[in-house]
Amino acid sequence: MAVTTTQIHTSRIVSVAPMPSLAASRGQLSFQIVSSDDRGLVSFWLLSELTQAETETVFDLGIQIGSSIRLVRSRSLSIWGSMDVVPRPPGRKGGPGQPLDLDTLSMDMLLDSLGPGPTVQGLNFYPGDANQFLVHAGDGRILHRSRFGNAAPPREFVCGPNSVPAPITACAFSPFLNECFVVGCADGVRLYRTTCAAPLLTWDTQDAVCEVRWSPNRPCVFFGMTTLGEFITWDLSQDDRKPLLTHSLSNEFKTSAPAAPSFCVVAGPSKLPVVAITVAGTTAIRSLAPALCRALPDEEKLLLSLIDSALS
Repeated sequence: MAVTTTQIHTSRIVSVAPMPSLAASRGQLSFQIVSSDDRGLVSFWLLSELTQAETETVFDLGIQIGSSIRLVRSRSLSIWGSMDVVPRPPGRKGGPGQPLDLDTLSMDMLLDSLGPGPTVQGLNFYPGDANQFLVHAGDGRILHRSRFGNAAPPREFVCGPNSVPAPITACAFSPFLNECFVVGCADGVRLYRTTCAAPLLTWDTQDAVCEVRWSPNRPCVFFGMTTLGEFITWDLSQDDRKPLLTHSLSNEFKTSAPAAPSFCVVAGPSKLPVVAITVAGTTAIRSLAPALCRALPDEEKLLLSLIDSALS
């Protein structure tokens, strides 16, 4: 199959992640990963394990000598989908609804249709759904897209009627209520439901939020990290108007300007979650308070009730 320049990444990669599905066949491991660049091109890759017979007969320069793992690009698509959703400068010719055919479209035509400059910050798939995904745009929008067919409404999540659009920097779905997700922005955090275009709740922060994560134990608890190293904890069961705790890392990490701080919540030796925080190449493990590790009775129902009340 011939590959055109519009089917491969020619700009900065902003996201590489595994697909939500994992399949095994004939005793072989096979799964997919997805990559996206800042111009909105999404590529799907199949990573598969070759059988002994295949390793002896397949001549593929993409496979290292002696290796039994092969990575093949299965397809590519543009998140814009059709010309009617791509920002079009005044006076540009062409009617709406014309599909972006990556097989015949030249790179100049693609870049012309997308408009000037990078527009995409990242990508997240819906939990357990290999078809639907969210795209974080640099203008504050969250775009709902699908691999096959048209995505169900809403096709776009907005920042709210009284908010100034700010770049989306992070996104995380709830592991307890898959229709609920939080996003980190340059000016705060927003809580969304996949059926509603506007945020249910918003919280302002002094600095940009570069990472958000849900608690693996508490449905109502999630965490955020700012670019200046503030670790923020929200507990919606206690207060949905402001964060529960804010902890500054400036005393623990001796650096004047932490570069891209990040964190993850993992199971510790006692099977209770701990936080692994990385700032400027240094990683520290911190325990969470017991109250943040043990779920309340019917906490999932409490979260759903809070979301329903925010919609009403």
